[in-house]
Amino acid sequence: MIDERKNKYLIIGQGDIGKEVAEMLSHVGHDVAGLARTAKSYDKPIRFWQQDARTLTQDELAPFSHIAIIITPNREMTDRVQAYRESYLAVCEHIAGLNLPNLHRVLFVSSTSVYGENAGEWVDIDTPTHPSTDTACVLLQAEQVLQHTFGERCAIVRPSGIYHSESVRMNRLAQSAHINGVPSAHYTNRIHRDDLIQVICQVLTLSAVKPVYLVSDCKPVTSLEVINFLCQKYEYLPPKIIHTTPTGKRIRGNVDDWLVFKDYQMGYGC
Repeated sequence: MIDERKNKYLIIGQGDIGKEVAEMLSHVGHDVAGLARTAKSYDKPIRFWQQDARTLTQDELAPFSHIAIIITPNREMTDRVQAYRESYLAVCEHIAGLNLPNLHRVLFVSSTSVYGENAGEWVDIDTPTHPSTDTACVLLQAEQVLQHTFGERCAIVRPSGIYHSESVRMNRLAQSAHINGVPSAHYTNRIHRDDLIQVICQVLTLSAVKPVYLVSDCKPVTSLEVINFLCQKYEYLPPKIIHTTPTGKRIRGNVDDWLVFKDYQMGYGC
């Protein structure tokens, strides 16, 4: 039995998601440290380490019962595959190479890109992984390194496209959709940022976990449906429809009960 009063959480990666995870855990009373390569500041009592995760030592990690790896590759590297290797894979290999007998949980945020389906197929937790891109292959390798080393102590979180109600990218696409057009049958999946943060915190604090959490909202839809909704909401001109055969995939997640934003209408409409 794990004594929750003695749990110590290290959140590796303090970007938009990792920083919010650290602050949410701290808010409910957990002992939390955040690690990133660039300086961060917090409203909560969180210890911060400015350090490259690939240099962490066994002694530095020994006090932690829970580690979450929520990182992103270097955006300045033009070779994206190498950027993924030097971030996701390198950090996971480094953590896996340390002797951490006191570690109760390691969580890695991966991606639904490890599923290579691209003809409108349904994907769920039982669908075999079959990456179709080199970067997705690296993500799967990173997952497997942790799973092989930590077994039941490891939880993989695979989110679909992360968004929030003020997402600029989709707004811009909607604005120009009457000119550029939108495919008629490209299936898309998404998870609201706040829901993803909540799911990560839930998984981290469970006493027993599933091997994989497929984190996507309850309504996979075509990009045309989403763009239509945004055009109506903001009173943009309706999109030009480009008739296509089905592409993309439709994800059926396994965290529906934890979600606040069950579909894109709730997420973008709020």
